[in-house]
Amino acid sequence: PGQVELFAFREASSHLVHVLGQGRACLIFLFDPLLSSTPSGFVSQMLLSSIVHFRLGLPTANFLSKSDLLEPETLDRILEWGENLDVLEAALYEESAQHTLYEGAGGQRAEFAIGQLRMMQHAAIQPGLIPLSSEMEEGQADVLSFAQNIFGGMSDARDGFAGDIEHER
Repeated sequence: PGQVELFAFREASSHLVHVLGQGRACLIFLFDPLLSSTPSGFVSQMLLSSIVHFRLGLPTANFLSKSDLLEPETLDRILEWGENLDVLEAALYEESAQHTLYEGAGGQRAEFAIGQLRMMQHAAIQPGLIPLSSEMEEGQADVLSFAQNIFGGMSDARDGFAGDIEHER
């Protein structure tokens, strides 16, 4: 389902996982592309993904939804944050310095975000973000691969990309 707060933080979510069976459920967490454009927004989504994963105890994959809405440089930067948390930490410090310069605040917020980031690094939590775009037909095969890795089976010699679906029937 969509809205994470309605699903992940209610007892009904645990019941749904129980009904499906722990071994028959997984999570795909969608990072919002615009919120992901800032270091603090990206860390916020990392935290939320980690909390949902912890709460439900299910295999989780992080996808950057609607990645086609982003400029290529912004997309590259976000994907780099997902792969290299040291780069993300440096970006958080830079964002904090800009907030302090222009608004006279931001230091505590950045320190909190960096503290959370270090906690995730210590726990080996890495987002491993995968771009997803229905417009560009990107990432759908990655969703299928995630499901195949979790549940096994579902092998298909075909690649699963929507662009050549007519050839896969």
